[in-house]
Amino acid sequence: MTTIDTHAHLDHLENLEEALRNARESGVVGIVAVGVDLAANKKNLEIKKNTTNPRIYVALGIHPGNINPTEVDECLQFIREHIQEAIAMARSKGLDLIEIAPQATPPVCKILDFAKFKYEQDKKLKEARKK
Repeated sequence: MTTIDTHAHLDHLENLEEALRNARESGVVGIVAVGVDLAANKKNLEIKKNTTNPRIYVALGIHPGNINPTEVDECLQFIREHIQEAIAMARSKGLDLIEIAPQATPPVCKILDFAKFKYEQDKKLKEARKK
């Protein structure tokens, strides 16, 4: 069975190498490293560039609870400059980058397997109709 950790804050770990080794030994083949601010986004890209196993996928972003008004513009610029890397990582694993808030600046996107998501939604709808 293939396991991918879909939400990890690798930038917060005190012993990253140990955590990655434990993940590998547990069968984790990929980790989505979630960025919540400029420092986290930069650190996660650095981790991705220096890690081959498990494979690191970077989700660039700003968490509403982590907004620092003095660095918002710099963080948004960093995201714009590196968004193609995030898209390429998603596509390399057959995942889709889905725009969920296109009016936001920058637009808010989510990485997921859209075909699987659609299948699960249809399945839930059919089950609800049976009731």
